[in-house]
Amino acid sequence: MLEPEYNFPFLAMKDGDSFVIPTNSPEIIRNIILREAKRFGVKVKLSCRVEEGILCVRCWMLERYGRKDT
Repeated sequence: MLEPEYNFPFLAMKDGDSFVIPTNSPEIIRNIILREAKRFGVKVKLSCRVEEGILCVRCWMLERYGRKDT
């Protein structure tokens, strides 16, 4: 069985933006998101939760590494 392909919107996100991924395996999704966030150079906060009766992982982008706001 092939693993699904995930496309995360980190490049289009601003600080404080979030996205959600419905899942039955939150720990696996959490690890994938953390790996990709590191690859894109972003700091994220993750929360495993139930939204509208569906188990999911919500990801908030906190900041990009090395970015200097002026």
